[in-house]
Amino acid sequence: MDTNDWRLRPKICVYWPENTDIVMGLDENGTAEIKSIVSKIKNKEKITDNDRFFTLTGVSFNQAGYTMLKERMNAIKYRYWKNGVYPYKGGVKRVCFHSSEIRRSKSPFYGINRDAFMEDISGMIREMPTRVISCFVDKEKLCRKYKTPDHPYDLAIAFLLERFCAQLNKNEKNGAIILEARGNTEDKAMLNHILHIIEKGTNKNPSSHFSRITGVYFNPKWSKDDDDKTSYVILELADLMSYPIHKHYRNGGTTKDLPFEIVERKLLRYPNPFGWGIKLFPK
Repeated sequence: MDTNDWRLRPKICVYWPENTDIVMGLDENGTAEIKSIVSKIKNKEKITDNDRFFTLTGVSFNQAGYTMLKERMNAIKYRYWKNGVYPYKGGVKRVCFHSSEIRRSKSPFYGINRDAFMEDISGMIREMPTRVISCFVDKEKLCRKYKTPDHPYDLAIAFLLERFCAQLNKNEKNGAIILEARGNTEDKAMLNHILHIIEKGTNKNPSSHFSRITGVYFNPKWSKDDDDKTSYVILELADLMSYPIHKHYRNGGTTKDLPFEIVERKLLRYPNPFGWGIKLFPK
């Protein structure tokens, strides 16, 4: 098997990648597009907080930690749903933890014991042996500060890769990343952008800094190979942990609620995570 075939086209990571010690799963909040922001600034129109901010978050695990994550998350799913599955649009799928559906008590999260469920989720996150890296982008500030601003997703992914690889290099480990699949065109464009970083480096780090990346993958919410009875738990956890970060800094970054306090302790280099576990951009 060609261990570099992930470079040719977007691929799904079904099993733990070969020659890989650490895997980082990524998820986002807000929207990364900036054309509307540029237009609203030009036309002096109001920019809402829903449009203004973008957050990209990565959660990383070694193989033992990932096994623990699967066990803990699936135990919760089996506790609240028979066999851990639920009807989705005419079919039956593994329950997938999606923070926006949980917050709105949308199906399948309608009618469950919410207080007990949220306590179980919080307890699971507290237990997880993970390190979190997150980038929060103020798109309005970005567009006002730079005449031709880089795309927010490109900025955020570069930040996460720089910090992720710094940890890999420090500990002499190899690592892969998993993003949520968006579509062939979007995934191919993102793969090409990440490959450019790996092969050419950034303005902060040479290509050698990224040499321990063993794969870049794009996974859907459910595994088609398992008839949608398996979900990709690392992406679900990234989703659950990204929103409290996004909400905290969207609201000014002063008052900490309980979900953020739980997640904050997982940030890289906590209790001094700024510039490492959390990047606010622009300053």
